[in-house]
Amino acid sequence: LSSFIPSACSALGVAELDSVIIAPPPLEDGIDLSLEHLQPYWAELENLVQNKKIVAIGTSDLDKSMLEQLYLWAQVKLNSNQVNLASCCVMTPDLTAFAKEFDIQLLTHNDPKVAVVTLQRLQQAASAFSATL
Repeated sequence: LSSFIPSACSALGVAELDSVIIAPPPLEDGIDLSLEHLQPYWAELENLVQNKKIVAIGTSDLDKSMLEQLYLWAQVKLNSNQVNLASCCVMTPDLTAFAKEFDIQLLTHNDPKVAVVTLQRLQQAASAFSATL
């Protein structure tokens, strides 16, 4: 992340990204997601926020328990959590209550479980966007 974000900013011609949302890393079958899986990625994001490369950071597909653990541990608080429509059609009351209490936006998405954006794809998108200006 620490090398990808500055490259993404450069490809887009901006000094900082408004928002970056990360999904939990892929895990082997039988292994449950834990805070320890998220901490290294979140620490990198926090550093990028402190260095003014990202304005806001968020997560994707965290349940209320994991969202709360990350929120309480994090120095830089997340401002959003995306929920995949494939996993639910109604957000759980405990998740919505926690998000409301700590001013976390809950967003929905319908992305595949593994969505990886490469620098090449980002550069292609930036070029296409620049051509429309």
